[in-house]
Amino acid sequence: MRLALCDDDQNELKQAEQMLSSYLSVRPELDGSLACFCSPYDLGEQVSAQGGFHAYFLDVMMPGMNGIQLGERIRAAGDRAPIVYLTSSPDFAVASYSVRAYGYLLKPVQRPALEQLLEELTAQWQEETQRPIPVRTAAGATPVYPGDLMYMEVRGHAFLYHLSNGQTVKSIANQGTLDTAAAPLLASPRFVKINRGQVVNMSYIASLSGNDFLLPDGTALHISRLLAAQVKSRYIDYILDRRWQS
Repeated sequence: MRLALCDDDQNELKQAEQMLSSYLSVRPELDGSLACFCSPYDLGEQVSAQGGFHAYFLDVMMPGMNGIQLGERIRAAGDRAPIVYLTSSPDFAVASYSVRAYGYLLKPVQRPALEQLLEELTAQWQEETQRPIPVRTAAGATPVYPGDLMYMEVRGHAFLYHLSNGQTVKSIANQGTLDTAAAPLLASPRFVKINRGQVVNMSYIASLSGNDFLLPDGTALHISRLLAAQVKSRYIDYILDRRWQS
């Protein structure tokens, strides 16, 4: 989930950045990134040249191009993502109708109000983008959501799907090869095959130690020697992509 924040006031930009980053840090299943802009022109050019974001947090009063005008530019580029305005006064609400704003937050932005709104936005985003993988188990077809999956592995003739809530979904036997079963996952840049029996979701990796990926629950996943250079390069690129700032 890619968020954009734009505010010409450096102090207010930093405060909002800290709250948004804090929220994303405790929601690894969102695979979130935050891009911060102090110029509405820079954000507008980013959207036009490289595509948009999944949600926007925009200051209303900015010099040159205000938040409403920036919202109109975003909409003119064909982007229909939610726009949330940060403002000292709700008086602009009628004007924001032209860009079909999702809502607004009064400054100074309060963390509870921001987090409540983020929960609504992320629930909407997950519903629209997360397609579960149907896993055939002894109890029937069980949906596994990629965002909740830390890693999957082959054990015997079955596949185990280890979820972030501590649960494990076990497939029935004879489900084909790992590459076939993991194909929907490996189509996403967040998943990588680290040995012949395991695929990991890089958004859950806490650290890299030697040839081991360490997960938040203490699990160590070993990277095979043959794949080590490729996997580490993929992981570094993934981390850099997630942390880019404009």
